[in-house]
Amino acid sequence: MIPTLRRRHLSFRLSLCIILTLLASALPPARTLATSPTAVRAGLPPSGSVSPSAPAAISATTPNVLTNPGFEDSGTSWTITAPTALSTQTVHTGQAALAVLPASTVGASQVVALTPATTYAIQAWGRTSGDGRGEVCLQIATGTSTDPLACFVLNTTAWAASGAVFTTPAEPFSSTLTIRNTAPAGVVLVDDLTVSAMASSETLWNGDFESGSLGWNNLGSLPNTHVTSGTAHTGNLALAIGPDAVGGRGQRVALHPGGTYRLGGWVKTTAGARTDLCARITLTTGALEWQCVQFSATDYAFDNVTFTVPATMVDVSITIWLYEPQGMAYADDLVLTRVTVTDQVINGAFEDDSLG
Repeated sequence: MIPTLRRRHLSFRLSLCIILTLLASALPPARTLATSPTAVRAGLPPSGSVSPSAPAAISATTPNVLTNPGFEDSGTSWTITAPTALSTQTVHTGQAALAVLPASTVGASQVVALTPATTYAIQAWGRTSGDGRGEVCLQIATGTSTDPLACFVLNTTAWAASGAVFTTPAEPFSSTLTIRNTAPAGVVLVDDLTVSAMASSETLWNGDFESGSLGWNNLGSLPNTHVTSGTAHTGNLALAIGPDAVGGRGQRVALHPGGTYRLGGWVKTTAGARTDLCARITLTTGALEWQCVQFSATDYAFDNVTFTVPATMVDVSITIWLYEPQGMAYADDLVLTRVTVTDQVINGAFEDDSLG
């Protein structure tokens, strides 16, 4: 009986490997662009710069890492700068909220302990009066620089949730959550903040854009990037980039050095405008390595690139970038998957008469 079970187990594993290999071979061929215009890419902002829109709630999988997130324990764990103060008159839940008045400096902040190379969801409930405009940011300090890793706006007159998704860098860092009112007048009320780790950081989040632009950072000089309906490859929404400037969106991901990944997606353009989907890899030397696939078709087309992360990697961002200011690009169903041994086809180019 035991030998028979072992034979069946081995047979099942062999069949599964064959099926996975056949599925992998059906993907469009991967291409890596050897060069890209250095002048354009050198102008990219830090990969953490972000101002995404957000749905009413974000799903996370771990406890809130903030202390006193609803201001129920007075100002404990928060640094609150006047004229910002606690309010007990208008709250989302509980007995207190933060009333942020216009100021040129941060109204409140909290130092947050986050894990490197981990994806988090950040969310806050807010409402405004007058012309108030709230901004919540997660600031990351590495070495001598401090950059916003995730920012979002609170600007509704009724209580509403907004948020962002971000991935922390692999190198050592410190992080601070900041809240301020960027308008010259009005009040912003903030309550019930959360910062929670999400299930996985080794894949793209919201690659189908069905959650709006959540998790995708503005890059370059192009303000006109938005999520639109009516042009999706699947589902209801797609990312629209352009026209009138070059730029795009990006998302920081936590990949393993030495790991092999496949990045792909569906893109269409107008007037054949060149658009690149890339993995932007920062090395310990500060140099950038780009692994890209290029699109210019006017109908939705799929393409992908397979790459191995260098051992000297410190940061990876996935970018979708429009190069032609007179055209537009639409992107949807972007995917990033780790490639295992059974996913790779041996001698797929048939350069060896017998191998594979």
